[in-house]
Amino acid sequence: MQAAYDHRLRTLFLFSLYAIMACQLPVQGDQVEKSPKNEPLPSDRDSGAYKGAATVSHLDLQPLPHSTFGGLVRFPGCADAQAVVAAAEADPEALSRALDASQGLLFLPGLHDISNDPELLVRLSRLFGDEVEDYHQTLASSSVIHDRVPEIFVVSNLAPANRQPPAQPDPPLTADGSLPTQFPHRRGWHTDQSYRRPPPDISLFYAVIPSPEGQGQTLYANGIAAYEALPAGLKARVEGLEGIHVQPGVGRSESAVRAGEMPTELSPLQQPQRQPVVRTHPVTG
Repeated sequence: MQAAYDHRLRTLFLFSLYAIMACQLPVQGDQVEKSPKNEPLPSDRDSGAYKGAATVSHLDLQPLPHSTFGGLVRFPGCADAQAVVAAAEADPEALSRALDASQGLLFLPGLHDISNDPELLVRLSRLFGDEVEDYHQTLASSSVIHDRVPEIFVVSNLAPANRQPPAQPDPPLTADGSLPTQFPHRRGWHTDQSYRRPPPDISLFYAVIPSPEGQGQTLYANGIAAYEALPAGLKARVEGLEGIHVQPGVGRSESAVRAGEMPTELSPLQQPQRQPVVRTHPVTG
């Protein structure tokens, strides 16, 4: 299973996503959790020690509610997105440290002003690395590139993007009423653009129009916990292996092969990329 936000690379390459077809935030996760090096144990999340250990600059970092990993970030005294971004820029390393302390997932509420000033999202992206991709320089269709800020990729089921959401799992809930997370009941786990070299370090999602409660389908998985939950024999089998990653929609996925689809010819910029199956986080280990 590939999991979103399971690593950050050393390269400074960011993928900023302006998500109109957004999702509910509560994170599903039933794997065993592993704490990053030098971070509080999971049991400390409920005792208050987690907050104290993860306080960064003027940033208030709390455990993400109803989740086994992730952090809820607030900047006290900041009333709008402009103030939040300015406060974050005053200590450029604070959000990166918070991201590492939260095992790769942060939620920043109260950034509604980004809808009117989308450049704020790019400024926020640059706090994680100088290189933020201009989608006019890629193979991205103009219909999914923000009309004023080319560093923003638009995911929407509205024109001009017209990207329809994937079908819900069948059945949509598990027997106990939870959102399904296990393959093959839940398909589509991935790390953003893993077929790129280098792949993105960070993805930033901003919800312009959140989906109605109960209809969101975007989930975030803890890649550390997923690896820790593997049997020792499987860990040994995947150690040192590389996976071949290719752009979606070119007839080379498992489902496409099983359906007998003819693969399309790849351009020089679409060639598959090898990525390690297991990657060690360069900061937390």
